Amino acid sequence: MMMLDPFSLADLEQAIACNQLDTYFQPKVDIASGRVVGVEALVRWNHPAKGLIKPNAFITMAEENGLIGDLTDLVCNKALEYATQLRSLGYDLNIAINISVDSLTNLEWPDRISSLLEQSGLEAPSISFEITESRLMEHLSVALDILSRLSLKRFNLSIDDFGTGYSSMEQLQRIPFSEFKIDRAFVHGAAREASARAILESSVLLAKKLDMKVVAEGVEDQEDWDLVAEIGCDQVQGYFVSRPLPFGNLVKWLDEQKSK
Repeated sequence: MMMLDPFSLADLEQAIACNQLDTYFQPKVDIASGRVVGVEALVRWNHPAKGLIKPNAFITMAEENGLIGDLTDLVCNKALEYATQLRSLGYDLNIAINISVDSLTNLEWPDRISSLLEQSGLEAPSISFEITESRLMEHLSVALDILSRLSLKRFNLSIDDFGTGYSSMEQLQRIPFSEFKIDRAFVHGAAREASARAILESSVLLAKKLDMKVVAEGVEDQEDWDLVAEIGCDQVQGYFVSRPLPFGNLVKWLDEQKSK
């Protein structure tokens, strides 16, 4: 039986136009201090009939149909609005925003995002842009100029899902990344899998050689936490810390952490 798409391109276009997309946040914790140091902004589609839809169900459609620029701008706007609210509540956290490589084709975009930031009253070093490694390596020459411009404007750049692409040290040296995120596939359960642990240890060593901060994604239990702490990761992100939360729930969670 033929499977039908759960939604159409017209549905996605309407979602962007009618503000059906929201931003959830997953906390990032410093291993040494146990302190919450940042959050990653994760887009969610509040579909009126189908409920909450995660980004892996619609990002590719947006990329393939010329909607990723509008989607990226919407996510950035919402993330900066929420970041301003967090700052007013006394939470000075780094905000990480995922950027599709397909949106890194407009040379005016770094200036546009800088203007948005200026309007929000935030500073560039408080924002990190995460770029997925596998897609980046497909479009390296195109994206390099824009990433360099963002770095010059003092935004942090993070290479996301490291281990899923084919980067070399030479390629990584060409891009001014300050953060290195290791994919969940090489983190969760690595204490019990020798091959995953070897990749994890090698990735941390590579990041340290390139003077990057290391974030372990997919930390889901104490065993995962203990391993990434042992081998020298700087920060963790995953269900062991918290699931992605809507903004109101994030504030409650942060308040609870502060009172512990």
